[in-house]
Amino acid sequence: MANCNQGKKLTSPPQKSFSARPTEQFFYVYSISGPIPGATIALKYYYDEATGNFIPITFNLCNPGLPMSVTTDSNGNASICVLQGTWQIQVSANGYYTNTITQTFIDSEYTEVELTEIPLQPLPAPPPPPPIFIYIGYAYSTNPGFIDQITPSMALNKKFNAPPGHNDTFVLTYDGTYIYAGYMTYFALIDKIDASTMTLVSTYTATGCTHTNALTYDGTYIYAGYSTPGSVDKIYPPTMTLVSTFTEPSGNNYVNALTYDGTYIYAGYGTNPGTIDKIDPSTMTLISRFTAPSGHTYVYALTYDGTYIYAGYDTSPGYVDQINPSTMTLNKTFTAPSGHNVVFALTYDGTYIYAGYGTDPAIVDQINPSTMTLNKSFTEPNGNYQVRSLTYDGTYIYAGLYDWTTVDQINPSTMTLVNSFRDPTLYGVAYALTSNFFKGNNYAVFK
Repeated sequence: MANCNQGKKLTSPPQKSFSARPTEQFFYVYSISGPIPGATIALKYYYDEATGNFIPITFNLCNPGLPMSVTTDSNGNASICVLQGTWQIQVSANGYYTNTITQTFIDSEYTEVELTEIPLQPLPAPPPPPPIFIYIGYAYSTNPGFIDQITPSMALNKKFNAPPGHNDTFVLTYDGTYIYAGYMTYFALIDKIDASTMTLVSTYTATGCTHTNALTYDGTYIYAGYSTPGSVDKIYPPTMTLVSTFTEPSGNNYVNALTYDGTYIYAGYGTNPGTIDKIDPSTMTLISRFTAPSGHTYVYALTYDGTYIYAGYDTSPGYVDQINPSTMTLNKTFTAPSGHNVVFALTYDGTYIYAGYGTDPAIVDQINPSTMTLNKSFTEPNGNYQVRSLTYDGTYIYAGLYDWTTVDQINPSTMTLVNSFRDPTLYGVAYALTSNFFKGNNYAVFK
């Protein structure tokens, strides 16, 4: 076994005058991560001769399948052992990188890398982040359906006109590239729409199902819930074909809401009291069920905050249940103030839960999930009524209203109106909202 090359944990930068010894290599190790082979080794300094400064750098050492081990002693110092082979070393520092440098190690022979002699080249500029858009689906007297793509300045960017017969856009979801729209048609339809051009790519037609009431996305598949029967289809987006179907074992109809927690799909039903099924997406079978307390009737909305599932109901005043997804049991309930009736919509911004109500004028409550108490409320100042949809773009909350194509942009810090959008060409209700904003690893948390 070759002798290990002992890494050294530095308390100060090495001096530029340190000498190279052809039989020994020093790695100034601060952290090691990743599977072996392919360990990442973080070295402390690169010496910039132009400024005389030591700049933090990182070496990525890749050993292609050769014997190798990395160990760390009690002081956090690392040892690297290799019998023989070639390592490719890539260096990055302060926005710069080098071409691959190859060093060969044979038995106990070591070669030192002179850090001050590694030529650096500029990194290409990172691509700009995609623009944020809000997508609004309209229903009620919109035949065929429409979807507006608007900017955060509340200006129309592009419009999607659905094919004939694709009437009343009722639900939307987004997968990073495409928008998916579900319609209130007797034979349930789902359109796949190119978000960059707002043009139709393909359509999925459900077999024997009426009204697409709910959509969600798990990173791979689209899930659609229907009025009748109360089933959930798992759809493969590249081909828009059916993979499998979850059939509600109790015969419940009206899948009014769907959400995803990173592992499971949750379906909320229009039952009295409300019920929520936890579905294994790999098998599309029932895992467990939540039955709401008496009086919590008809699940209209679901969302997830990374810990809990939240359900909103058709009640006066409105109820929002916080549900433990592991046990499918009630954790806490938010009871809305008097007059905040019928929770049609829920969303989450990374801090608060937002509930939109079927009231005149429209109301959105900001709820503290740790206490399930009211933090602040927004009341529509222009008399517009009924919040039918909610979404979040990383900065603002958006509320889609029943009052003829209106969407309000709300500042979550103050819960005040920032701006409003109204499509002057349409006569319908903003039943569906989604955005192309993803936050965190589990973007479904924020949809």
